[in-house]
Amino acid sequence: MKEIRLFIENTSAPYVNKIIFLYVDIFLVQVALCFIGITEDINAIMLLAFYPSFLLLFLIHRKRYKTFMSEGGLTRVRLLPIRKSTFLYSELLFQFMTYLGLLCTHFLTWTALYFLMADKQPFLSNTFLFFQLSQATATTYMPFTSAVILLDLLKLITLTCISTLLLIGMETYKGLQTVLLYVGLLIIFLFIKLILAQMMPDFQAIEDWYAVAAMLLLLPIHAIQLKAFFMWKRRVMK
Repeated sequence: MKEIRLFIENTSAPYVNKIIFLYVDIFLVQVALCFIGITEDINAIMLLAFYPSFLLLFLIHRKRYKTFMSEGGLTRVRLLPIRKSTFLYSELLFQFMTYLGLLCTHFLTWTALYFLMADKQPFLSNTFLFFQLSQATATTYMPFTSAVILLDLLKLITLTCISTLLLIGMETYKGLQTVLLYVGLLIIFLFIKLILAQMMPDFQAIEDWYAVAAMLLLLPIHAIQLKAFFMWKRRVMK
């Protein structure tokens, strides 16, 4: 764990402030969009910043990794007498924490926006009743259900693994291999989803759990891909 922490400090410390600034900017932008009144649909306001924010965070990681590579960081990692997985674990842990922080920022913004617009949502005027809403009603307004929370966690794991694979395979055939693999899997899952939706009239009720199952099936694929990208041998000190 100490080695992982040292790797994170050496490769990522200069970019922590940039990532924090991104969190703050995302929060302020979404609140500003709400007050500007660009739309009365809070979901639309969230989506205007949700997906672009993850892309911006990936670009920060890409710049961080390119700087690390240009300074000969990967060569140093290969020569160090450490487990080959240490650098991988440090990269996965740091990226996961940053994506998790971004998701938490969106949840915080989401909650703040609803309370800022309480006059437009009558049920929000009574906090107790707000938290006592039935699950069916709550899901209409807030994205906090057991299936959605579990799905979000699995999405973060998938996003972290794909992001790490893309960075490691940057400017090599492995990067293209990663893109083709996951695009192919996405097409397969969407095709199966389409078939199930036609066969099951109430498929929408279990749609989130289908996504959870798909993400769980991806976990061993992530592990195999990550292991294939880190096959160098550990150097033994004489």
